[in-house]
Amino acid sequence: KADDVRSATARARVAAIAPQVPAGPWLDVGCSTGALLQAAVDRGLDAEGIELSEVAVAAARARGLRATQCTADAFAPERRYACITAFDLVEHLIDPNPFLARVREWLAPGGRLAITVPDIRSAQARVMGRHWYYYAPPVHVNYFDRDTIVRLLARHGLATVRIGGAPKVMTIDYVLQSLAAFNPLLHRGVRVLGHVTPGSLRRRPLRIPVGELLVLASA
Repeated sequence: KADDVRSATARARVAAIAPQVPAGPWLDVGCSTGALLQAAVDRGLDAEGIELSEVAVAAARARGLRATQCTADAFAPERRYACITAFDLVEHLIDPNPFLARVREWLAPGGRLAITVPDIRSAQARVMGRHWYYYAPPVHVNYFDRDTIVRLLARHGLATVRIGGAPKVMTIDYVLQSLAAFNPLLHRGVRVLGHVTPGSLRRRPLRIPVGELLVLASA
């Protein structure tokens, strides 16, 4: 299920970046229903989030999480953060510069900004072509590679300390279902996996690259 994918991926991402973040509070921008907040809280972190969707914020609060419904422009934090996460967000912004300038102000000295962005040079982008999930105009309007995202962050005084692939935690069954929706031609070529792979393995969570970069930058 999509919720299972989001939760498992959130746990993996928090586990990956937490050891490289100084002590202090976290802010998740675009927190949706709270998958990443839950993963952070489960690790004993002081985490809160902001989100546009009233429905999503209500769902996050129903889980006992701290979520505020507002835009980044309207958010006025009462403290600075050791870590700000903004996953699956920057590619939606027509101009990411005002957003990055704003969140840079919210970071404590030495704090970290963690973002994910579509990697235009990834193998997935090359193989899937126009059927690649992240080719989704006008929803996704910005695409990056390692060089361009590093330069963009540096423009705002953010030094990249780690950059690499951002796999999602999915099952083979979920991948095949997604391919059927987004790339039927490729799905026809690989659907034999669903027939020859044992059910227990098809349902086992795996870290699967999807063509995203995870970037951790320091203030």
